[in-house]
Amino acid sequence: AADLTFDNFLKGKPPGFADEMLGVGRADLWRAGTITLSDLLDARGVPLTLAELKAQYGAASSVAANVVAATAKTVDAIDALVQEMQAYRYSDAYENALTEYVDAKAALETLTKNGPSATQSIALARREANLRYWEASDAFNRVKKTETASMLKVIELPADRRGSPASIVVGKVGPTMRQKTEEAARIVASLVDRDVLPNISVQYYKGNRAYYTDADRTIHVNKDTSLSTYVHEMMHDLEYAHPDISTKTKAFLVERGNGIAPRKLSDITGNSGYGSYEVAYEDAWVKRGGSAYMGKLYPSNATELVTMGMERIIADPRDFAVQDPDYFKLMLEIIRNIK
Repeated sequence: AADLTFDNFLKGKPPGFADEMLGVGRADLWRAGTITLSDLLDARGVPLTLAELKAQYGAASSVAANVVAATAKTVDAIDALVQEMQAYRYSDAYENALTEYVDAKAALETLTKNGPSATQSIALARREANLRYWEASDAFNRVKKTETASMLKVIELPADRRGSPASIVVGKVGPTMRQKTEEAARIVASLVDRDVLPNISVQYYKGNRAYYTDADRTIHVNKDTSLSTYVHEMMHDLEYAHPDISTKTKAFLVERGNGIAPRKLSDITGNSGYGSYEVAYEDAWVKRGGSAYMGKLYPSNATELVTMGMERIIADPRDFAVQDPDYFKLMLEIIRNIK
């Protein structure tokens, strides 16, 4: 086909073909996603040596090899995967989009912090800053989606450990809800070991706050429920269906509590929307990049550790691994069913 790139051409060939064309070391870097084919040349079009490539981009780290190693039922493998995720290097496209987004947001805040102004020049500047902000935000979100997908490739399961997304049964819902359910099910099935994969149903709910019921293993959502909330509610099933997971999360919460009595979430967060019965271990969830809600206590098997932890994984697993490595490690042990 006319639009077939050399990159796609190589991907369609056996590994030995790329080894012969590029050299084994260069091919390993390319297969791992560490470099692109254009990275093989310097700005003058001169091929870089393997040593120069490794110095500039780091040694090859085969995603396939990492995934296989990480699924081994050993703590050492999980530790290695945590380190792998911490060492992940964001792409230049991501870094550039983030910088523009931050700069655009700061410029808009500077122009609006002093309140409305009647001058035409300031009003025009604000409109231009507002347009720049929304364009930067849109561009960053597109790049971030691609970057997150790349990061998740590092920790997703091999095919032989995946269950079927069809284990999550969709009830009588509209096309938008069905699409979100199926997308959330694919995400969960790619990361959660088949032996602990949620086996639930999804039902429409008229209320504002989505929830999970363990008696019928059902999540209740509406047309406005976000994709991350679908995933969140699906993950509640793990603790109810697998007591050993609940035991592990409860112990982790107690450890994080550090002997200090739980407090009302409304007092911890300043959010009066929480009921007086909703309490949590305060810990340093927020300082570690998370939310105080992660420390919430229930009288039942549930916590919010698995649910909120999975939300952090699908949002930015590198940030999660860097900011709260113990919690990230706990999540890997749970979703990979390592006892």
